Amino acid sequence: TPSSAAAPVRLRHPKHDWLARLDLKWYPVPAVSSFEASVGGIRIAAAPFNGWYAVTEVVRDLGDENRYDCLPAVAAGLGLDRNIDALWRDAAQLVVTEAV
Repeated sequence: TPSSAAAPVRLRHPKHDWLARLDLKWYPVPAVSSFEASVGGIRIAAAPFNGWYAVTEVVRDLGDENRYDCLPAVAAGLGLDRNIDALWRDAAQLVVTEAV
């Protein structure tokens, strides 16, 4: 599949222009090309499959420490002190949710 067929969506925020500089992006349609389908007992190998993302799934992947881990950068953009602000992660996640 050419990369132009799966162009990512660059995330922007209506109130926080600086978020665009973080270059956060996500693919609008999840697609799997090695999916096996079974229709009426017939097995079809390498059947393409696509679906959709829920906002919560995108935000979880962007913010997860083991994935893209963008929340510390978003918190810094918001001017939050992660050592003092106990809810910095929640505030940053809300901004990412609004952007998505």
